[in-house]
Amino acid sequence: MADGLRLDDDPYLAVLGDPASAGNRQSTLDSRPMNSAASAPSVSEAAERYAADLMRTVDRLRTMGTARLAAVFEPEPTRADAAFALIQVIAQRAAVQEQLAAPPVPRLADLALGDQLAVVGRDLLMAARERQAVDVLVQTADELLELRRRI
Repeated sequence: MADGLRLDDDPYLAVLGDPASAGNRQSTLDSRPMNSAASAPSVSEAAERYAADLMRTVDRLRTMGTARLAAVFEPEPTRADAAFALIQVIAQRAAVQEQLAAPPVPRLADLALGDQLAVVGRDLLMAARERQAVDVLVQTADELLELRRRI
């Protein structure tokens, strides 16, 4: 396989040299969107997958430079705006799971978005696991994966 090519054109397989593909092959395959036709995952399976996708996305944001985060990016104005939009959604879901009013999410500097995602993402993980909200964990893991693919 040549550098940068996917095996068998499978979009879920690791890409050599791609930091988002770091780790072993099995953990990369675990990031596949869960098929609704398949049996529903357990809370621990959904939480494990969500946590893995969260950390991969946090790592991606933390390693992106300022210029890349601020670059024009469709449909959002910038990659940073796309990440912040998902951070707001995750914070809202965490508040719903905790049965609290959603606090406003402050817009921090672009380079702080990875840390901000880590904090709100952990809040959602803890609340959704406690409430056994498998669907919330699966949906959010899929959105984290999609964000990583797009940025």
